[in-house]
Order: sequence, then C-alpha cells, then structure tokens
Amino acid sequence: MNKISLNMVSKKASYLLNVGANAKTKKNKILTGVLYLSPSDSSGLANLCTSASAGCRSLCLGHEGRFRMEDSICRKKGTQSARLKRTQELLEDKTGFINRLQNEIDAMKKRSKKIAIRLNGTSDIGWSSTISEKTNKKVFFYDYTKHRFKYLEYIFGKLPSNYHVTFSGDENTGDIGEWFDDILNKADNIEKRASIALAFYPDSYVRILKSGFIVTPNGRVIPVIDGDKTDYRPSDPRVCLVALKAKGRAKKSPKGGFIKQYIDGKIF
Repeated sequence: MNKISLNMVSKKASYLLNVGANAKTKKNKILTGVLYLSPSDSSGLANLCTSASAGCRSLCLGHEGRFRMEDSICRKKGTQSARLKRTQELLEDKTGFINRLQNEIDAMKKRSKKIAIRLNGTSDIGWSSTISEKTNKKVFFYDYTKHRFKYLEYIFGKLPSNYHVTFSGDENTGDIGEWFDDILNKADNIEKRASIALAFYPDSYVRILKSGFIVTPNGRVIPVIDGDKTDYRPSDPRVCLVALKAKGRAKKSPKGGFIKQYIDGKIF
C-alpha cells in the first residue's frame, strides 16, 4: 500500500454519486446512483475491500475502462482521481461525507418517485448504519459483497429492509451447489434467501444462461439469471445464481481462477 497522508487532500470531488451515467445502471428501470471509491488498498489510505480475493484484486473493474483512462490522465497531470478524492473525504470527515451523500440522494428524490443507490460501486464497506429507512422511504439500496458475515446479516434479516445484498463469488467460494445448500439450510434464514453473482468466460456465460438452472447436491434447482440485463439486483428472484459475462482483461485471464467455466453442467 502506498503511503498517502490525509493532509494531501486536494479539493473535493465535484459529486459523490454517479447518477444514471454508468453503462450498467443505464439498463436499470429505476434512476440509480452509484458511489465509486478507491478499490481495495489502491488509495494508500485504507483497504476498502478487505475480503477481496487475489483474483478479484487483479481483475478489479475499478481499474478497467473509463477508470483506467481516468487514472492514466491523472498520473500525467499529477492530479488525483475523483475516486481518491471521495475516499479521502470519507476517511477525513465521515459525518460531512454522509451529510453530503444524503443531500445528493435527496436531490435524486426530486427527479423520481423511486430511486436506487449502490454505495459500493468499487468498494465493499459497511453502510447499514448510515442507511435510514425513515429518511429514505422508496429508496432502494443494493450492493454486492464478499464479506460472508455481511451476507449472513442480510439473509438473517438484520440489515435495513430497503437494503439488498448479493454475495459475490470468486475462486475461493468452493462448490457453488454446496454454497446454496449451506445458505438455504441455515435455520435463521427464515425467508430462504440465497443469491450469488459469478463472472463467466463468454462461452460459458452463454451456456449457463441457455441451461437456465443448476442443481445442488441436495437436489435443489437453482435458477440462473442474466446479470448483465440490469444491474438492479433487488428485482432478482429470492434464490438465484446471477451470471455475469467477463469483460476486458478478465476474458483472457488464466483458467481455473476468479472467472468461471461452465461445461457439462458443472461450474469450475
């Protein structure tokens, strides 16, 4: 981790939420704002993805596409990216950051009766204590997480009712069928929730969507949905496997790692 002092903060990012401008959230049928912070430990200030696997860090979307272009431009100009500015602001003045975030959410409410907010666009930190159900009625928060404890809190009903969480699988998840059986067998999982997102190589992505389901060791039939049709995960079935197509460098990454294959009914 590169050492960067908080007193190096330059002017604040012009906005916190990217609203309706992201390629994936444009597919959502609800106005969506996404908060992009510095992924993992790239800020040099803190690790915002403490459960990220080696494969996740190496293929992080936070370093792809327009983010890579932004980083390159900032390096040439000797300036800081908007994600780094937001991260510094959050770490230096969390109360001020949350107030500013709420103001932007309130501004979105004026644009649409129902809105969605994804606070971990390129991070994986806890936000449940800052999500006010009373203040944010008709605001749907959602995230992906690799934190098992956070996902268990979600399926056990311990997170705000307007906060939806999808587990993000990787090379360390193990057998996917066993994962579903384990989650659905938990006594405290009263509402029987279980959803996991996995990235597949393009050919496997096509095959598993064509199949439409997987079967667990205990005989459960788990539907497979196309996670690229929309980024709005709260509309997903209560139990499902969310298939995502690998993009950018991930399409050419070594087999047997973070990106999954689907052949003859098996995920590996």
